[in-house]
Amino acid sequence: MEDLQQALVNFSNKRNDLVKFKNYEDYIIAQTVEGLSHEINLEHWSNGQIRCINEKFKDIPKDCSILIASCGDGVCLKHLNELGYTNVTGLEIVDEKISNAKKFNFNIIKTDICSGPFNLTEIYDILYSSHTLEHVLCPEYTIKELSKFLKPDGLIHMILPYPDWDAANPGDLHRFRVHCGVVPLGLHIVDNGKSTCNIFKSMGFDILDYSFHSYREGEIHLVMKKSKE
Repeated sequence: MEDLQQALVNFSNKRNDLVKFKNYEDYIIAQTVEGLSHEINLEHWSNGQIRCINEKFKDIPKDCSILIASCGDGVCLKHLNELGYTNVTGLEIVDEKISNAKKFNFNIIKTDICSGPFNLTEIYDILYSSHTLEHVLCPEYTIKELSKFLKPDGLIHMILPYPDWDAANPGDLHRFRVHCGVVPLGLHIVDNGKSTCNIFKSMGFDILDYSFHSYREGEIHLVMKKSKE
């Protein structure tokens, strides 16, 4: 595990010679201390999450299996519960957020989605990830590992900040550290999402649809599935 974590740090550090994570613990501090926020306390972000859930799940049967990476403090779980969904699993690393997320009667697994271990025992119909993948050291590793727990025709709903120029600027040290996955995902490139879509395609995913919204900030919403081998 330590070798994997160091490899992920090395990958991230190659983005820029000016700002580097000292080690994996330094990265974890950036995500769980420096970048810690609580969606449940931010009305604008909570409302944006609810709008996303309403849109993405309006045609999804209530008994489908859903994996949320990451579930944060449970805004999405609360709304899915209210809508009548029964088979939902949330992944989260921050204990304080996990404590709140458990209030909504779903299975919550403490997991570092950047490096794992991914100790999941179920195969899911839907992977939903909102404003998460831009925080990991190596987005390709994370999305490929998570997609192993999707059914062959399972769908991925991916919501990411776009465009995110500030996070690609080492001069804004806070955003650069906290949003270390922005550059690998091409989220700083203003080309109507073409670069980001091509990056996901190169990872082995088919883009079924993508659109742009500003539910919380400028965002790109992608619907994807694993490419057939």
